[in-house]
Amino acid sequence: MLEISGKKSDKISNYLRSLDVNLSIIGLTKTWLTDNCANLYNISGYKLLTKNRKNKSGGGIGMYVAEQISFS
Repeated sequence: MLEISGKKSDKISNYLRSLDVNLSIIGLTKTWLTDNCANLYNISGYKLLTKNRKNKSGGGIGMYVAEQISFS
């Protein structure tokens, strides 16, 4: 499992490029994201979905879902 905070989305992007497989979904814990900053952590080819903590710091979860996957 990969955690994301600060500039770690670049580390995740680099890690994904190093793999010999294409991941469909990547789950994240302890994202520490807010609704205002979640859009700063885009990874090419994925849609980021988050559930951020309200009125508290820390926590939060997220998922990167490959763009070719249809979901609702």
